[in-house]
Formats: sequence, C-alpha cells, structure tokens
Amino acid sequence: RDSARDLGWLKKVKESHGSVEHSSLSLARAINSRGIYVIQVPTELQQISPDTALYLLLPESSADSQEQRRCSLEELKELLNKLMLMSGKKDHHSAEAQVFSE
Repeated sequence: RDSARDLGWLKKVKESHGSVEHSSLSLARAINSRGIYVIQVPTELQQISPDTALYLLLPESSADSQEQRRCSLEELKELLNKLMLMSGKKDHHSAEAQVFSE
C-alpha cells in the first residue's frame, strides 16, 4: 500500500535518473568521437594549473554549425564521476564510459 501510494513519485525519480544517465552517456560519446582537448598557456592574469591550462572543445554535430561547446576540466571530472557511478551496472554502456575515462 505504501509503495502504491508513492508510485507517481517513484516513477518521476526513475525517469529523472534515466535522463541523467542518458545525457551523460550521450555527452561521453560525443566527446569520444569529436572532442578536441586543448592545452594552452593561460592568460597573464591566471596562474598556471591543470584547471586553467586544459579544456575540451566539442564541435556541434551539424555540419552547417560552427559553434563549439567548451568544457572545463572541472566539468569533465564531474562527467567522469557520473560515468563511474553508472559503470557499476553491467551493460553495453560501460565500454563507452571506459573509453571516456581513458
């Protein structure tokens, strides 16, 4: 009875979890296929560190778009953490997460 009463909430939790998993795997696939890691000396005002010297450029998938998404090292670490949490599940997506982590 208790589970039935909270069934709507449980379904929302499941959908939101699936959405995060799907978007994280989609981003990892895009990075694996077209991501460009850039190592660059930061501007004069910034101190040199991995966080200021390394970032990733991700060109948009459409051929007519010149836009690029820029991901900081912190964002990449956050994505890696999400993928590592999901990689405990034995499924076909764990190989994509492994490639990204390497």
